[in-house]
Amino acid sequence: MKRDVVEWTKSTGRTSVAFLPWEGVGLYQIQRVLFSSPVPQITKWGVLLKDASSKDGDRPTFAAWSIDKGPSSMHLVIIRLRATQTTFPHLLRKILEVAREHGLEKVEVWNLPMELVGVASELGGQTTERDMHLPSFVWYGDGQAANIDWLFNEK
Repeated sequence: MKRDVVEWTKSTGRTSVAFLPWEGVGLYQIQRVLFSSPVPQITKWGVLLKDASSKDGDRPTFAAWSIDKGPSSMHLVIIRLRATQTTFPHLLRKILEVAREHGLEKVEVWNLPMELVGVASELGGQTTERDMHLPSFVWYGDGQAANIDWLFNEK
C-alpha cells in the first residue's frame, strides 16, 4: 500500500492521502461484526484471484469485506478492493457468490476507482453519492481539498 501511494503521487503529481491499516483498522471491521448483534455466521472475509496469465502479475486482484446492518437488511461492504477493468467482473462474481451464500441482499463499495465505475454499471451496479458514514479527515495542506486523491478509501 505504501508503494501504491508513492507511485500514484509520482504518476499524477497530485497529493495523495490514505489511512493505512497497520494498527488493526482492517481487523477492527471484522471484530465489529463478530461482537455486534447477531449477523450471519460468515467464514469468508475476502477473496484473492490467482491468474498466471494476468498482465498485472505483481498487482494481485483481491477484495476484503465486512458486514453492515442497515435499517431493514444486512449487506456486504467492501473494505479493500484491487482489480483492473479485466479482472473486476471475475472478482465481483466471487463476491456476489459469498453474499448469496449468506443471504446478504446488497454489496456496497465506497470510492470505487473511476476506471471500474463503467464496468460496475455494465454489470448492473449503481453509483450514488454517500449521505451516511462520511469521512472525517480534514486537509490543512496546500491546495484545494478537491485536488486531493483519497487512496484506499473503500470503507
